[in-house]
Amino acid sequence: MAEPGVTRNMSRREHLENFAQYISDLKFRERILDRLSNRKPFQNFKILIDSSAYREDWFDFKKEAYNQYVKRLIEERE
Repeated sequence: MAEPGVTRNMSRREHLENFAQYISDLKFRERILDRLSNRKPFQNFKILIDSSAYREDWFDFKKEAYNQYVKRLIEERE
C-alpha cells in the first residue's frame, strides 16, 4: 500500500497515482488510473472522487502527504 507523501519533484499526477495505490478496492483503483490516463485527468479525478465513498479518504491522504512534506522541509533546514 502506498504511503502518503509528496516530494519536491513529484508531479500532481504522481500524487494522484499514489492515492490510487492507497485504495484497496481494485475496481475503483483502476477507474482512478483510467481517468488519469485520459484527457483532462485532474478534472476527471475530481468528478470521480467527489461522487465516491473515497472523498474523505482523498482529503485525509492529501493532508497527510503535505504534512509529511512540510516536516521533511523543516528537518532539512535544521
